[in-house]
Amino acid sequence: MKGLLEFNSANGSPFAINPYPYFAYRSDTRPETLALCLFQPNAGRMDGNTKIKYMNMFDAQVDAVYSALNSMGFKNVEIVVAETGWPFKGDDNDVGPSIENAKAYNGNLIAHLRSMVGTPVMPGKSVDTYLFALYDEELKPGPGSERSFGLFKTDLTVVYDVGLSTNSQNKSLEATPQPPPATAVTATSTSTNNNDSSTSMGTSTSTGSSMNTISIINKVYLIRIFNLGLLSEYMELSLIFFFFYDLHT
Repeated sequence: MKGLLEFNSANGSPFAINPYPYFAYRSDTRPETLALCLFQPNAGRMDGNTKIKYMNMFDAQVDAVYSALNSMGFKNVEIVVAETGWPFKGDDNDVGPSIENAKAYNGNLIAHLRSMVGTPVMPGKSVDTYLFALYDEELKPGPGSERSFGLFKTDLTVVYDVGLSTNSQNKSLEATPQPPPATAVTATSTSTNNNDSSTSMGTSTSTGSSMNTISIINKVYLIRIFNLGLLSEYMELSLIFFFFYDLHT
């Protein structure tokens, strides 16, 4: 791990992680844990070591990695959330998958990142984040929930509206701060896909500053949201095309 982080530090490349509050909820299915994982009103959880009170599981998981990097002497290495999401459907014995929960998690996550409030350990800064996933993976083996993270089905029909369309920008989710205006979406075709819960390394190159913050990742597509006015060329392996559209209403 140290060698990997030394490479990241020397090359200015981010350390990519896959935080999944969904899996945290599966190990503790109390209603208050679900609210914590979905960015909904809750009493919060206190970190026993730092004495920081977390109001959502995503921040707690990201800060755990920040703290680990800092303790190893790699405070300068940026973190990128390579994937995170919530399944809308699962097997009969799956706990947590539903359209309501998936929409709440992804929608509230987007609003949280757009607010630029950051995490308790890294305030005022949103981590670049890739949502998993744009499309379902109907042929993927394993539990039914593993095939059902998509915003779209494989026949291109919408599963649920996560708030990225122009018509949905004025609709807010419960306990979700209103995102600031001036955002745009970039869709990029790529051959990248990684849907395990392990930590991985990723590299990106950009010109300009303050890229922000949300992406949707699948086998052939990426969608990124940037601050309007700071939008610049973004390079990905196997880049084929990209297009922009303004989310202003």
